[in-house]
Amino acid sequence: ANDTLNGTPVVIGTNPGQIKLTGITVPAGLTLNANGTVSVAANTPAGNYNVEYSICEITNPTNCDTVTSVVVVNAATIDAVTETTTAINGNTGGTTAALTANDTLNGTPVVIGTNPGEVKLTGITVPTGLTLNANRTVSVAANTPAGNYNVEYSICEITNPTNCDTVTSVVVVNAATIDAVTETTTAINGNVGGTTASLTANDTLNGTPVVIGTNPGQIKLTGITVPTGLTLNTNGTVSVAANTPAGNYNVEYSICEITNPTNCDTVTSIVVVSAGTLVANADTVPSVTATNASQTLVNVFDNDTKNGTALVPSDVNLTVTIADPTGYLTVDTNGNTVLGSNAPAGNYELTYTICEKLNPTNCSSNTVKV
Repeated sequence: ANDTLNGTPVVIGTNPGQIKLTGITVPAGLTLNANGTVSVAANTPAGNYNVEYSICEITNPTNCDTVTSVVVVNAATIDAVTETTTAINGNTGGTTAALTANDTLNGTPVVIGTNPGEVKLTGITVPTGLTLNANRTVSVAANTPAGNYNVEYSICEITNPTNCDTVTSVVVVNAATIDAVTETTTAINGNVGGTTASLTANDTLNGTPVVIGTNPGQIKLTGITVPTGLTLNTNGTVSVAANTPAGNYNVEYSICEITNPTNCDTVTSIVVVSAGTLVANADTVPSVTATNASQTLVNVFDNDTKNGTALVPSDVNLTVTIADPTGYLTVDTNGNTVLGSNAPAGNYELTYTICEKLNPTNCSSNTVKV
């Protein structure tokens, strides 16, 4: 453009008064065109390239001049842009979308690779529990605590390895979904006591039954309100002490992730305690002869039972609920049946009731016949 022949801009051609253009040294990746321009191939490394050429008169082919011009090649515009990922469940772990999804090279989405026109991805700061993969995604290990994790990385042109951009993207990790669900236990006999099934049997962490323990992925069980006579055990069961009154007992507890100790759920479950099985059996004295003195006959407690075993008289209160109309047949406080003196011949009957002292409404009644 600034070459001259007799002070006039040169014209490249084959006619007299024109000049011939000849490339002497043309670097690889560049092409000296017939019209004097230079074409630069795609993915040519940045730099200053010396192109040596000559121009010679057509009229006088030996009248030449040689010069070296400089072709300047720039690197591409590279831009790494911050991403904030969709949340990954830290309990199960998972993989994000590509962090480089909005990174560009000359305004075009980058391609990770080793070829000209592609870029190299390098992790600079990757937190523990996270892995920056070759395909630009981030893998989050199972049982990674919840939080926002900063992942710093760089992208560099393959063609121009020093042409880089660095950015910090945010990987979001969520806590697991924790759910404590109310249980109502199978009844425990309060007389003898016992242990329930685990109250946490239907509690879940990410929809999976919880495991009580101290390791990542497990949960911690804490009793909040446990009624007297009941013990919340470390395995989630509840022990009911012997001689616990019948009733429905509310046990409030919480479950918390070991990985994320503030990720908790609280619930109240119901422990059902039943009264003992109390049975008053009928007593019959088939024949007795009246005397001038009162007579002690059977003891009503002898064949009565609680929970299928011999009744302990001190466990119950005894009352006569239907007295013998004649007044001759009575029962004393020790359960002894007494026939009064000079009782006329005949049949005598009364009804008695025994009630648990522990559970006064748990009663049983039967008759005594003489």
